[in-house]
Amino acid sequence: MTMVFQADSHEVSAGEIRVFRASRTSGGLDDASDLKVRADMYISSALPRHRLHEDVLLFEQNPPD
Repeated sequence: MTMVFQADSHEVSAGEIRVFRASRTSGGLDDASDLKVRADMYISSALPRHRLHEDVLLFEQNPPD
């Protein structure tokens, strides 16, 4: 990912500017096929347009310990 900003809109207040590049073999979340939703949490404050996942645990707030 590349993020471009106008130079006069930012100021380095500590440290130094450095550039990092990921290798071709580094992982990412672009392919989420191996991820599976196991629970929906805080559903008591979910907006009406939020669709809950089917066949997962549902928690009104934080799950119990």
